[in-house]
Amino acid sequence: MIGPNPDIPEDPAAYDHETLGRKIIEIDDDIGSVLKKHGFTREEIRSVFSREQPDMLSNLVSSDLDCDRLDYLMRTAHGAGIPYGGVDVEYLTTQTCVDSEGNLCLTSKALRAADHFLVSRYYDYTQVAYHKTVVGLEEVLKDVIAGLVRRGLDCSGRTMKQMIVDGTFAAFDDQALISRMRAALQAAGPDDDIFRRKLNSVLKREAPKLIAASERIAPRTRDNDYLNNVDQLRKGIPAWAGEFGIPPDLWHLWKAKLNLSKIGSTISVGDADGDGFEEERQQVVRILTTHHHDECSKSKPLIDHDFALMKQLANVRLYSGSMFIFVKILQNSEKRLAKR
Repeated sequence: MIGPNPDIPEDPAAYDHETLGRKIIEIDDDIGSVLKKHGFTREEIRSVFSREQPDMLSNLVSSDLDCDRLDYLMRTAHGAGIPYGGVDVEYLTTQTCVDSEGNLCLTSKALRAADHFLVSRYYDYTQVAYHKTVVGLEEVLKDVIAGLVRRGLDCSGRTMKQMIVDGTFAAFDDQALISRMRAALQAAGPDDDIFRRKLNSVLKREAPKLIAASERIAPRTRDNDYLNNVDQLRKGIPAWAGEFGIPPDLWHLWKAKLNLSKIGSTISVGDADGDGFEEERQQVVRILTTHHHDECSKSKPLIDHDFALMKQLANVRLYSGSMFIFVKILQNSEKRLAKR
């Protein structure tokens, strides 16, 4: 009997977003043929996306100011009808260049536009991605997908890899999951009341009720205080569930931390030695300090410029948390919950 080849890594129990993306580049036949047609190898593209060899191309894919973030901001602003996507993207792209050390950067004329982009992204997140309806439904969706997995939905690493190989992964989209949800709703038994309620919440876009929320902009050093507060809320759920007669599984605690930049300006990018800051140091927005035609052109991070708004804002983050429940509450009970 032939054993496993030690030179071939086994599939993980499950892929996360980044490793699945790399696997798609590595083995998808359609992507491979397109890359070959245009003279690229899979290894070249994978190294850019995974930052195996960080360079200016990697920053175009993943950084404080990358193509995806520029597109996302405009797209969500248009779809949601909010003004925060009104960033001068064309100007930013025309002012993009590379300094003599190979760093992707912007000319000094684009400093204000970059400042504006990062601040606009903050407002976009707080108004769209962190909106109570979006957050509430996403929390419920996590439980629904977990329930589908328990009922046979196979998202293991081996299955995902096989779907990429045989070409069926492209059909594993929102509609495929919605079909599984509808089938699970039809098959739900008398003991599946909570799961049925959550399925209906997602399928009918009926978000759980927000009963408490907290938002605070504070220094990045306040992580421990924030996590302690979240932990206290989580520990309080069983007692509140008993007091109000609402099963603990119908309570959802959401938490998020939002940085305006990859690294704070109080941690000098030039002085932030060590692996802990390596990836963040590589992804900051850089501004030329010399003319872009100079042979020895230099740049430094936007957050190191004294007249950049982000120099101050980079040192803080938004700490946010929300508590949701599913049932409609009587007015007096809602007031009691709010006081908690």
